[in-house]
Amino acid sequence: NNGRGTVDGPGDPDETPVHKVSVEAFYMDQYETTNAMVHEFMEATGHRQPKHWKANSYPEGKANHPVVYVDWYDADAFCQWAKKRLPTEEEWEKAARGTDKRIFAWGNTYANDKANTPQYWLAKGISEDTLGLKGGTLPVGSFENGKSPYGLYDMSGNVYE
Repeated sequence: NNGRGTVDGPGDPDETPVHKVSVEAFYMDQYETTNAMVHEFMEATGHRQPKHWKANSYPEGKANHPVVYVDWYDADAFCQWAKKRLPTEEEWEKAARGTDKRIFAWGNTYANDKANTPQYWLAKGISEDTLGLKGGTLPVGSFENGKSPYGLYDMSGNVYE
């Protein structure tokens, strides 16, 4: 069985073929990297600001929201500064799915109330044409029931990794 293998379809081409890999023990942060954390990094290193920030400041009220509009190089530089590293694809998948091969961090059935996704906002009555204006990120760790088997938040939704 390749890909998702559920009513959602077989998965995308880059999700196949299914294969076994061995992953050594590793650590991963429980929460996504926040704007406040990246601001501290920028102040310490002079690294460039995310594309949507103004005057080296994140949007008002978004200190505890995940940072967005950064590329792999920005994320890697932050990790090096924080004495960490980005996870491999295999580590990310294990952290998100656990060892029982679940489809979503919380289980095998999609649920609107377990992750910050467009479906979450649409279920709240926000139409697709205004989703970008009214939706958006939420503070990290907002979905207690959406945690992965390892207790990690936002492994599905909030931002694209």
